[in-house]
This record gives sequence, structure tokens and C-alpha cells, in this order.
Amino acid sequence: MEHASSDNDGKSGSPDGGLDRLRKKLYRNEAPPLLAKHRLHEKAYNLPPEWELNRESDELSSDKLMSKPRLTTYILVSSIIFFFIALGVAAYVLLGGGNTVSSKNIGIEIAGPVSVAGGEELSFQISVKNDNALPIEFADLLIEYPPGTRRADNVTEPLLRVRKSLGTIGAGELVNEVVRSVLFGEEQSLRPIAITLEYRVEGSNAIFVKETSYDVTISSSPLRVTVDAVDEVSVNQEITLTVTIESASENIVGDVAVKVEYPFGFEFKEANLTPVFSENTWVLGDMPKGGKKTIRITGVMRGQNEETKVFRIVTGTLSDTDETKIGVAYSTLFEEVSLRQPFLGASLTINGKDAALYVASPSQRIDAMIEWKNTLPVRVTDAVIEVSLVGNAFNPQTVSVSKGIYDSSANVIRWDQRSMPELGSVESGESGSLQFAFLPRSFVADTIVNPYVELALSVRGKRVSETAVPEEVRTFVRRVIRFVSDVQLSARSTYFAGPFANRGPLPPKVETETTYTVIWTIVNSSNDISGANISAILPGYVHWLGVVTPQNERVTYDPDTGIVRWDAGDIPLGTGFSVPAREVAFQVALFPSANHVGKALTILLGSTLVGRDQFADTDIEVPGRALTTSLTTDPSFRRDYDKVVE
Repeated sequence: MEHASSDNDGKSGSPDGGLDRLRKKLYRNEAPPLLAKHRLHEKAYNLPPEWELNRESDELSSDKLMSKPRLTTYILVSSIIFFFIALGVAAYVLLGGGNTVSSKNIGIEIAGPVSVAGGEELSFQISVKNDNALPIEFADLLIEYPPGTRRADNVTEPLLRVRKSLGTIGAGELVNEVVRSVLFGEEQSLRPIAITLEYRVEGSNAIFVKETSYDVTISSSPLRVTVDAVDEVSVNQEITLTVTIESASENIVGDVAVKVEYPFGFEFKEANLTPVFSENTWVLGDMPKGGKKTIRITGVMRGQNEETKVFRIVTGTLSDTDETKIGVAYSTLFEEVSLRQPFLGASLTINGKDAALYVASPSQRIDAMIEWKNTLPVRVTDAVIEVSLVGNAFNPQTVSVSKGIYDSSANVIRWDQRSMPELGSVESGESGSLQFAFLPRSFVADTIVNPYVELALSVRGKRVSETAVPEEVRTFVRRVIRFVSDVQLSARSTYFAGPFANRGPLPPKVETETTYTVIWTIVNSSNDISGANISAILPGYVHWLGVVTPQNERVTYDPDTGIVRWDAGDIPLGTGFSVPAREVAFQVALFPSANHVGKALTILLGSTLVGRDQFADTDIEVPGRALTTSLTTDPSFRRDYDKVVE
């Protein structure tokens, strides 16, 4: 079917008709008709008067905005110029100028020793010279000491810093200040002391400083420390390490502590002094001049054959922040011990005790026993057992030996196959025991100081090695015997003799007072004794009169317990021999009752002296006899004067 289109109505039955008409208009040759133009005309308006004022104000504001950058630039430049001027003035005031103060014009000089012994007083002078044209005000000296420093007037008190006020130091004035302290540290260690001068200048609250330092070398340690141990020890065998600490200072060395760092494989067993930390740290406290302490550490060494073990011993004061560490060290020592495989096991006991150190009484008999055993899986031949004996208390004339021979020229006891054929061939696991004994020398007669005997046991033999070559095997054991000083306490009572004039009837009468003199005397042979104290008890019928001589001796009486006590303190060796004996006397009064008739009464119950032997490092106790009215030590006393009468 065909559709007809009509141009008259401008419509088309097909959409393509509209597009055709637009295309024809677009590409026609004639120009489109022009639009009509409208001309613009000026028109006058009547404006309110205030609009003109606002326009002028806006123009002024615009001018101001244009002027703001110029003002900011001016202010910035002025500030920079002022800053540099102020900086220059400050530099001139501080660093130069006739009426200014400069730290360069303040001198601090130190006059003192370059070295000092540890524990000794250090005294040095600080001189402050003000070479400025103006005075300095509120001047203070601040002295800061290294750790471990102590006060010179009380060495038990730490000293970290001191501030001394110098006040105003005038222009050209010199001020001297002397300071004192006690330094501690390891030998040849450098101890720096920081010195600061703080001051102000007139018209300023600022604090200015001038600093310097003073270095002092510790020339020697305040403590002498020695370590004693065997050079070799068998694997799994006990070893004793002896550490001796002595004060080398004229002053008290405060808060002394010792720390022993054990090598790997050492098993701690015991010590004569109880450690305070980890079985290896000891606090010895204050040590006076000449004071001495000994620490003996016993343990078992584990390890391999030919291995070297090292002990590190540090002596000083504990750290303020960690009590398990040494804060300031005075001495550091190293002790090496080599391990050896025990081919021939051996032990040496003294009077039944297997200890590296044995403490014996002055005249005690020493009975020693050796027990040996072949610990090798093979036979040992030509075994020889020897004990060497050395020491100032050894008496060769008293040696007795079982099955062995004593060689007095070498001070050696020997057992071999000549005296014991069984030592010619010792099978694996075979064992035996040997004995010997001796007595010490007389300490008083021979004037012995610090008596001791050292025993060194050596067991050796031959075994056939894997290469069929004979080789020698050895075992060493050492023991030390220290003898306690021969301290004697004499107690006696008198009536006619002595420093006091006694009164009352002899023999004593019932309900009548009779006075007596009691005398205590101490003698000491070979070792220094510290902390000696003597005490006894007065019976109820004996009264204390409070009369003592010498008056400087510390003798006290407790009326509640009836105990008379004499604090004798230190008793040097040789007291009563090379120096006079220590003696004290006091007076008491006897007041007997009716039930005492016919009896010799006790005036003083048994006396006792206690103290500590410094060399043997052990406590001692010496008894004294009781005193009665039977005055056997008074030459003018008659035997019938002792019993109470009516």
C-alpha cells in the first residue's frame, strides 16, 4: 500500500518527511531574515546623597588596603634590626667590655695530690679568682665525687656531692676553699672529681657556671686480698678456696663486701661465713685499721681432664641499686685451678675430719689417716705415698708413723714397696689406709706467732698406657692445721695483797661485812684475740662495791642477774710475755648468814673468757676457776681464816 503526502498541511505521514524539510532549509541559498535591532538610550536616575559618601568611603578603604603591605614590611625590617642590635649588646655585655662579667675572666685552680692511697684522706684546695671589673654574687662551689667516696670525718657515711657557699667575690678577689674526703677504688684506677662554680651578676637572675675537673689516681687499694687454693685438683674432688681480706687503711673501711664468681662446673657445698646472696656474696661490714676477715669456700669441681677453671674474686662495696653486685671495686683477683683425672684416689683426714682447714687446740695431738684406692681399670705398679709437713708449729721429734718411714731432713713421711710390698703392684679397685701422728711445738717456749702445720699428700704410681708405654700418674691432697692461741684466764681473790685495803673480820663472822679483792689476769701467746669478754656471777650474799682499778677498764655489774662483766676488747699476741699481761681488780663484800657457820663460802662463781681468734678464725672460750674465802693465792692468809664463825 502506498501513502500520499501533502505539503500544504506541513505534516507527513512518515518521519522522514520532517527531516527532508530541515535539510532543505539548511542547504538553501538565500540568507535568513535579519532580526530587528534596538538602540540604547541614556537614562538619568535620582540617587540618595548617602550613596555618594559610601562610594568615597570605599575608595578610602581601597587605599588603606593598598598601604598595608608597606607597613608590614617596615615592622619586619625594624624587628630584625632591633634583634641584631640586642644580640650585639648582649655579646658585648657577656664577653667583653669594661663594666661586664665574663666567665673567661674567672679562674679555678686545684692544688692537691695526683694520687692517694685508697681509704686514706684526700685534701685539696680550690682557688677561685675573679678577674672581672665587677663582682660576682651568690657564688657556690659544687664538688661531685665518684661513687664509693666517704666523708673524712666519718668514713662510714657516703659522700656524693658537697655545696659550699662563697658569697660575693669582688673584682680581682681570690677565694680559697679546702675540701676533704676519703676515696676508694681499685689500685691504679682514676677517680674523677667534677667541680662547678655557680654565680650570678648584678641585675640578673640568670645563673652562670664555670666547670673544671680534678682527677686522682688510687695508688693502692685500702684492702689487701689474698687467695689460697691448690693449683691442681682431681675431677669430682673437693676443693677449698680461702680468701683473706685485711685492711691496709689508716681509717675504717666501711661496708666491705666480697663476691666470688665461680667457674662453670663448681658446686658450692659450704663456707665458714654464711653468704648473703646466691652462695657467692658476703657482707663483712666495717673493717677497722688492721682488721682481718677470712672466707673459706668448699665445693666440688666438675669438668674434664686438663681443663682450667678460673675463680674471679671482687672486693669492694655493694651497689646502691643492686645488692647482688659490687658497686665500687677495691680489688679484683683471678685464681686458676687445673683439673686432672684421678687415677689414684686418696683422702686425708685430720682427727677424723675430712676438711681442707682443721682448727686445733694449742697442745692437741694430731692423728691423721690416709685412705687410697686404685680407680683405674688397670693395675698400677711402684706406688709411692708421701706426706710433706711444714709449718712453724710442726715438731719433728714427736712424729709417729705406721708402716712408713719419716725423713726428718726433708720433713717427709714415705710409704713405698720397701716398707709395704703390696704397693709394688696395686690391682684395679684395690685400696688401703695408713696412719701417722704428731704433737705441735710449745707456743710459749718457742715464741711462735700464728702457729700452723701444712700437710701435702702425694700419691703416684705407674700404669701401662694404651700404647704399652709406662706412664706416671699422680694425685695431690692438701690440708692445713691452724692452732688456736694459748689464752689463759687467771682468777684469784685476796685480803692482804692487792690494790685495795680490805676491812672486816677474818675469819668472816655471821652478819658482819668482810671485803675481798678479786683479780682477773689475761695472758695470750700466739694469735691476736678480738672481742674478749670475761664474766662471772656474784652469789646473793656477796655485794658489789663498785671499786675498780684501772679505772679506764670497762667493768660493769648487773644487780638483777649478779653478773660482773669485763669488756677487755682486743688482746694482742704476746700479752703477758713480750708485753704486760692485761689485769683488772675490783672489790666485793661478803655478808654471811647463820647457816653459813663452819663453811668456806664462794665469793665468785666460775669465770669465763670468750673472744675470737683472728688467725684460726674461730671463737674461743676459756674457763676460769671459782673463788672462795680460802685465799690460797694471798701469801699472808692463814688456813683457819676461810670458814665462817659466829
